[in-house]
Amino acid sequence: MADPYLDRQIAFVEEMLLSFCLRNGLPNVPQGVLQKAARDFVIANQQETAKSSLNNDLKRAIELLEKARRLLQNPKPPA
Repeated sequence: MADPYLDRQIAFVEEMLLSFCLRNGLPNVPQGVLQKAARDFVIANQQETAKSSLNNDLKRAIELLEKARRLLQNPKPPA
């Protein structure tokens, strides 16, 4: 199943790579190489973002569990 957002990201990165190659005297880089590099970059970036998000969620969950543990160990009297 095609993901239009992913396809747009890959196309954007591919354009940036092509621009970089042309500015740096590499006009004959095959399009397939640029496409593969762009796709690999976008997928790696997504995986890293997902991992970072998961780590942040896990840290928050641990903080909430620690807070709950403290409250259970030292309950506050009703006001």
